[in-house]
Amino acid sequence: MFDNMELQSTFIDCMNFQFYWVSNYCAIFTTIVNKSFAEGTFPSILKTAYIRPLLKKTGLDKEVLKNYRPVANLGFLGKTIERVVSARLSTVINEHNLSDKFQSAYRPKHSIETALLRVQNDILTAMDEGNATALILLDLSAAFDTVDHNILLGRLRDFIGLRGNALKWCQSYLTNRPEYVRIGTPLPFQFSMIMRSARSVLGPQWFTVYTYPVHKIILKYELQYHVYADDTQLHMSFKPTQKCANQSIKNIEFCICEIRKWMQENFLKLNDDKTEFVLFGSRQQLSKVHVPHITIGDSDITLAASARNLGVIFDSSMSLKNHVSNIVRSASFHIRNIGRIRKYLNPRATEQIVHSFVTSRLDMGNSLLFGLPQVQIIRLKRI
Repeated sequence: MFDNMELQSTFIDCMNFQFYWVSNYCAIFTTIVNKSFAEGTFPSILKTAYIRPLLKKTGLDKEVLKNYRPVANLGFLGKTIERVVSARLSTVINEHNLSDKFQSAYRPKHSIETALLRVQNDILTAMDEGNATALILLDLSAAFDTVDHNILLGRLRDFIGLRGNALKWCQSYLTNRPEYVRIGTPLPFQFSMIMRSARSVLGPQWFTVYTYPVHKIILKYELQYHVYADDTQLHMSFKPTQKCANQSIKNIEFCICEIRKWMQENFLKLNDDKTEFVLFGSRQQLSKVHVPHITIGDSDITLAASARNLGVIFDSSMSLKNHVSNIVRSASFHIRNIGRIRKYLNPRATEQIVHSFVTSRLDMGNSLLFGLPQVQIIRLKRI
């Protein structure tokens, strides 16, 4: 467990994580973890989280509160216990096939890339069959922060089968979690006490359990879909005629309407303004249909020529030209900046920076580039 962990120490920890590992504290940690499970309680002292608000993107207005993302600092030992629980829960879910087969998060041999490959394959297959495809990328507002704990515990009991101390431990973990907001460094702090579950190791995994019923709604409307944590995408292929397009769009709208209703009943909220809508097909196929927008709630989502899907830009022809251009532009920008400071860096530091800012962008989702024209591949090779 320790060898595979990527945890980092925070200012909450009295000692560095690496010191614990080097000093062979594993036996002590094992005792603490086992005692926590045996008693069905999560230690209260490990529940406190220090929240630091960070801008979602550089350049955003610092006076607008919604532009900030709350980043939680939790102690190393608490996250260690969470990792153990997450690993055990994953084993149970995978051994008993309890997860949605189109949910790619927290499953062995699944990733963002496999999710995108499946969606890309569905769209390209439809195009080869002479059909157009409508893709809708749903966006949830503060997804992990509005989960109702009683509903979550019910799902863990009914869908996963947790009972006894296991369920008691989950309840203990979720309740009485103080959080303090830290603004500025160093001390002093400004404190704001709130009682909700902190962003954590378990949070995203439990969220997939919480939203498990959504896939039944989607299947009722015979839509294809794929989910990665809180990112849900719906797509439906149809013959490129106006009648088929209108019927498909209405079906999608009815499905999303029911999803919105379910979300409201479960204290979640679709962010209509950030939902994206793209039509895929050849130029000839798309010329036969006219769908300017879809209606979600009180919002009309305008048809876009492309959309960023889990970090990869999907354009209406699935040529990925925009995505390749974005990679080349971003990588070139960072290479120029690295070049300006190269004389101050040793070879190891240079290699690390290049991998962090350049190679990582080339590697991300590169299996989706298979089969692209050589003119696009050459652009990437030049980097």
